[in-house]
Amino acid sequence: MVMDVQKEEYAKLTEALAKMRDWLQHGQELREVLDELLNLAVQNQAGESNPACAKWSQAEGPSGPYELATADDNKGSNLVNELREHENKMTKGSFFVCLFSDGSRVGRKPSRMGK
Repeated sequence: MVMDVQKEEYAKLTEALAKMRDWLQHGQELREVLDELLNLAVQNQAGESNPACAKWSQAEGPSGPYELATADDNKGSNLVNELREHENKMTKGSFFVCLFSDGSRVGRKPSRMGK
């Protein structure tokens, strides 16, 4: 009976070590993905706009719900300048993004192109 308990404990210890090994492997994979994302963030700061950096709030318009941010919220991302270069509207990632005619607000909603 004592022998059975030791075998059971050994099996549980082996299982725990295997799970820990797998967890560490996934941690390395996660680190690699995070490194890629951080590199992209640095590249975006170098000039290309990143709408994810803006402070978006929910809004409702004649065409349905969308997200709204002020142009000031987007200055650091260069999004307003990029929109002006594209006649105040464009698809950016999975969003349709536009600069309102007053030039002080930016709107975005999921792009229809992806559907």
